[in-house]
Amino acid sequence: MRLKEQKIASEVISPGMVSGRLLVVEHKAPDYPKHWLCDSDIEPEKKRFLKAVRECRTQSEQMSHQVSHLESSAVVSAHSLLFEDDLLVNNTLREIENFSINAEWALSRTVSEIRDVFLTLPQGYIRERIHDINFIESSILLKLLKKKPALSQLSPQSRLLAMAHPSPEDIVSLNRQHALGVLTSAVGYNSHTAIMARSLGLPLFNLHAAVLNKLPNNVFVVLDGHKSQVVVNPTAKKMSLYRRAKRQHDTANQKLMRDARKNSVTADGVTVHLLGNVEFDEETRMVERLGGSGIGLFRTEFLFGTGEGDGDEETQYRYYCKLLGHPHLGEITLRTLDMGGDKIFENSPLGDEPNPALGMRAIRLYTKYKNLFEMQVRAILRAYNGKQKLKICFPMVTSAAEFKKLKKDFWQIAEKLKKTRFLAEKNIVLGAMLEVPSLVYEMDFLSREADFISVGSNDLIQYFLAVDRTNENVAYLYNPYHPSIIRVLREIVKKAEEHDLEVTFCGEIATEPRYLFLLLILGYRRFSMYPMAIPRIKNTIRSLNIREDRFLYDKISHFASQNDVEDFLEKTYRQAWA
Repeated sequence: MRLKEQKIASEVISPGMVSGRLLVVEHKAPDYPKHWLCDSDIEPEKKRFLKAVRECRTQSEQMSHQVSHLESSAVVSAHSLLFEDDLLVNNTLREIENFSINAEWALSRTVSEIRDVFLTLPQGYIRERIHDINFIESSILLKLLKKKPALSQLSPQSRLLAMAHPSPEDIVSLNRQHALGVLTSAVGYNSHTAIMARSLGLPLFNLHAAVLNKLPNNVFVVLDGHKSQVVVNPTAKKMSLYRRAKRQHDTANQKLMRDARKNSVTADGVTVHLLGNVEFDEETRMVERLGGSGIGLFRTEFLFGTGEGDGDEETQYRYYCKLLGHPHLGEITLRTLDMGGDKIFENSPLGDEPNPALGMRAIRLYTKYKNLFEMQVRAILRAYNGKQKLKICFPMVTSAAEFKKLKKDFWQIAEKLKKTRFLAEKNIVLGAMLEVPSLVYEMDFLSREADFISVGSNDLIQYFLAVDRTNENVAYLYNPYHPSIIRVLREIVKKAEEHDLEVTFCGEIATEPRYLFLLLILGYRRFSMYPMAIPRIKNTIRSLNIREDRFLYDKISHFASQNDVEDFLEKTYRQAWA
């Protein structure tokens, strides 16, 4: 009996449109024996463990060399370094010695402690790294047990895979084995696995774990990135429609990539600058390849609490040298540490706060931990070679006076550093992340001190509407089409023009075509977004006529509801296509 067609909403982590039979992969840590050792067995057991770690690292390095994309190779290389992590290796050796237990048992005890620490952290960047730790444990256990990974015993060619926690190495392996795509349940958008999938162009969709677990092996599935939808057991009619849509998708995608390096100019001649939001150095090459003119927002949080030096000056210096050494990026905007709020990391000095979104975060930390600011500024100044325009952006600025104080502190640190070394500081400019509403009404003062502003749209909307965007109970109130949001965004760009202040809109909402059209109407001409969106948005921009008269904005400004705004935009957006 034929099963009924089922349409399931999904989260698209890596876009695409593919179909095929599903191969369900059980991806769990292997079972292992537990036993005690006699004294004479302890040293041989420690050597057995170290040998397994070396073999895992060698295998990971070999995989890194086999990956053709530089950014993908860098992700696998970074992953391979985890096999040398002192905490993991030394603690396991101590467990073997102190408790006289076998290597598999000792490793699991060590990983369990690390995992417990991660689980106490709020959802966010570091917590996503827990999957990396699980992968490391599983890989070493397989080596100790002389077993092969589950994927190596399957044939994913021309199949869709369902697996709960794929690692970056799994993604590389699947891509090499010509898998069509991956269905999973817990891959974060900024995880290494997600970066790898997007970099290799392998479609990866998230489903709810309970839904994923019910999907049977060998069922026919369609991943439709256009509709953020997974279709199980599609009907013949649905498959016919899908195949036609797939052909159109492939043709359009090829054209997008061919045109990625063309200028982004509207049909009526307005130039629009597109830059990339980046979190890892390896993504910078992706921005260049996809036609971005620079980095509009480089987040530095990952340098703090990743175990790669825990944010010390030398670690930051080495990383900034690598980042600022890219020869083909026209400009780089580097945001100083934005810890706090929903970004609490393993080594955060912050304790529990009753209202963290309004508490000690970003530049507010410097009042209590001034060394954080000094270390980061010194590392940036030492690394900068003057070859490209470097913009330093301060997050969570609430007033022009606060920015003025930060600016003074920045250049005082530079003056001190200049006494011991040459600094190429001439092309450095300072600006503010505009995400606190109070700053909108101080832009006249701010323009006397700042060289640019970057609109942090997510936080600005959150603070303006008093809605915690991560709270599912009130998430329905978070709406960028709210009439007051449109008014304040217009106010920002208008004041920026009046005071000759460069403004860049940062936020994924600009990758939604109707909202992009709205922002263009409001007067925005610079956007920073996730790199993979750049070719598509360039194409959209080249197809639009921006009728930049006041009529459109005036009409929108008179709507009292977000529904009216959206309806009006839907009509005018379609009419704007050239």
